[in-house]
Amino acid sequence: MPQSTWKILFNRTIDNSKIYLKYPRAHFSTHGIRRGAAQWRSNYAPKKWGMHIIKWWGGWSAGESVSRLFEVRSRIQVD
Repeated sequence: MPQSTWKILFNRTIDNSKIYLKYPRAHFSTHGIRRGAAQWRSNYAPKKWGMHIIKWWGGWSAGESVSRLFEVRSRIQVD
């Protein structure tokens, strides 16, 4: 799917959901979806993904820091 088509569908979904009524100053982007999905896959999914797969899936380059994701993951798995 071309990026332009994805963006149109994403914006239409946000508009139809009326979520902006609850969060009028929020800016919705695919970054939040990508980050949330990565955290879910790392921490909560029935079959968790390793960090190398998450970085590949999310489009993070090898040099990008994922320390925030590691930090959240380590806090959850402490208990």
